[in-house]
Amino acid sequence: MEPDKDIELWNKERESLYEQLQDVDPQLAGLYRWTINLLSVPAEPGEEMARFALIGHCLRELMNSIQDALNDVDGLPANCDREEERERQKLLVDEYEAFGGLPPEDMNANKVEEIGQPKLVTIPQSLLYVVGELVQSVSEGTTREVQRDSAVVLGRIDAHDPAVKPWKAARDYFMSFVHFKRKIPIGLRSRNLPSEREILSHLENIEASLRNRLGAFFDVYDELQDFINQANVLNNEYKYKNPSEGQVRAALARLGNLSLRRAFYSKLNNPYWIAALKKQGVFANPPESKIQTDGYVLSGLWPEIDYLVRMVSIASKEVADILEPIAGSNNEWVRRGIVEAATVLDPADLARLVHKMKKWPDDKIGNFRIDPRDIARAIVRLLESDHHDKGMQLAYAYFCPRPPTKTSKISTEPSAGVEPYWYKECLPSIL
Repeated sequence: MEPDKDIELWNKERESLYEQLQDVDPQLAGLYRWTINLLSVPAEPGEEMARFALIGHCLRELMNSIQDALNDVDGLPANCDREEERERQKLLVDEYEAFGGLPPEDMNANKVEEIGQPKLVTIPQSLLYVVGELVQSVSEGTTREVQRDSAVVLGRIDAHDPAVKPWKAARDYFMSFVHFKRKIPIGLRSRNLPSEREILSHLENIEASLRNRLGAFFDVYDELQDFINQANVLNNEYKYKNPSEGQVRAALARLGNLSLRRAFYSKLNNPYWIAALKKQGVFANPPESKIQTDGYVLSGLWPEIDYLVRMVSIASKEVADILEPIAGSNNEWVRRGIVEAATVLDPADLARLVHKMKKWPDDKIGNFRIDPRDIARAIVRLLESDHHDKGMQLAYAYFCPRPPTKTSKISTEPSAGVEPYWYKECLPSIL
């Protein structure tokens, strides 16, 4: 079935996405087609929520099924088994009814003993077991859902990647219309109708993730470039603007692969995006280094650190607030970025990182890309500031001679936190 190209919302990009979905699964393409068509036609008076419910159903089925249609991600968990979930719920009801319930005087959940502890009651072990099974099932279902989301957005399983969040937010948003009668706030007879702009904003995030996933890289790149240009605009007072949550979410929806992340973070110059991106968890989980079977250390690129390093000179405290929690990472690129930032950070902010940085020499995995000259510069900056003690701690960690390692069969010379050549080159600068 061809899309209704005469309808206003259909454009070149949507026609292309429709065709790409046709190649994956014609049924899913049909769900997308009906979504656009429904959004293109105003609802009859009084039927607005019915229109939103149909849109929600279409997008729910599309977003929950496309992972299986693509079938290109190893370890993809199965979709939630609703029948199994209902069976668990029925079992819980049966066990509770067999138990007979609590006496009326014990039904007050807020009742506490005189010592301030919650009131304890005795229930059958079989009932407790069924409750535990249901809780575990819900927890596993949540994990499975995030993994499936990451599979479609990223093409791999990664529950922590922030690019997945706009996808999940959009699905939750449209899901709220699927059973709209259940979602009406207490005390209200009906829900407030969302604006068309709000609906299209979430839809566009879904479309961006799908286009990127289905191979329209340069289309997504062009959209991302528009976001970068908007973010870097200076107002009449030569100041940057704070981004809205919608702008940040829309940008993240277009960062589904490493190349797009590198393009975005290498060109973003607006310091106000630091807090906004932090709120979305962008800087919370840099990839850890892994030792391969051949002994080679694999350290994944983390473009986010390049943006943070560039922002240090104008937002030292804000950057340090982000670097401090991740300074224990063994990622080579993260450590290199932290050391580069350390040469510019205000000494008070740099001092906060020392308690983790001084442990790096004992963990060789993540140190390959660190420039020892930057370490020396950071030490000097601390020694010349009010944080002399922190400078001494870092100097001791990197330049204090250590006995030869017991496993060394080549040399009996003392070692240090930097290689001999750089030890000789850098030590005079900190004395």
